[in-house]
Amino acid sequence: MRQIWQRNDTLGVTPFPDLYAWSYELHGGTVGLSSVRFGGPIVSRVAPGTYRIDIMAAGDMPLHVQGPGLDRFSTYKASPDDTWINGHTYTVYERWVVRLRAGRYVYRATGPKAARDASAGVKIVRRFVVHPR
Repeated sequence: MRQIWQRNDTLGVTPFPDLYAWSYELHGGTVGLSSVRFGGPIVSRVAPGTYRIDIMAAGDMPLHVQGPGLDRFSTYKASPDDTWINGHTYTVYERWVVRLRAGRYVYRATGPKAARDASAGVKIVRRFVVHPR
């Protein structure tokens, strides 16, 4: 797991583990959360703590993450002028640093494209649990 380092005045240097979340048609799935890479093995449980989450979302299908103390959306970036580039939707990349507390979290694809995918039977909602190991 890649890590970034941030200065903590009481403990010295501490790592933020990486997570990768997507709301994008990737390897047959629309949404996922992995500790390895985009499109990697999907996690269902993580330890509490502060994480750096790299987000990849289709511009017309933002990612929404909800759980204890967290209710956040990736950027919606779709307009008639910039949505389609060479037949592909615009991709949004974001990086969040979030504190995940013990509890249940849900993440989902949102927006008109997600609604179409859901009506076609594509899984657009997943869950994970934050629990001490």
